[in-house]
Amino acid sequence: MNYEVFPARRHGKAAAVPYVTITKAGCLLLNMAAVELLNHAPFVLLAWDRQAQRIGLRAVGYDRDGFRLQYTATPCRISAGTFLKAIGVSLPVVSRKCVAQWNEVEQMLTFSVAAGV
Repeated sequence: MNYEVFPARRHGKAAAVPYVTITKAGCLLLNMAAVELLNHAPFVLLAWDRQAQRIGLRAVGYDRDGFRLQYTATPCRISAGTFLKAIGVSLPVVSRKCVAQWNEVEQMLTFSVAAGV
């Protein structure tokens, strides 16, 4: 018989589209494409555009108002439950994946909380 061995680790390319996932626990999970747009920053400032219903993440070094990026296998997580509650975004029952875009003018990674993937 001709069996093919399937490797335990995939060596494919990471997704080129940046995604931010809002979890039911109030965390924001960033994929590698999103992390690269933020230049692997240690902290981000979270901003809210009420009119457009968009969240923005701006990379910073240490900042008193910054949220720490926790680099994990995700590859990155931000504990943002308090922020999400403060801006009136209800936590999803199941995790919600949102496509993010880079805003060159604002130097922010932004995504809409009105629609997920």
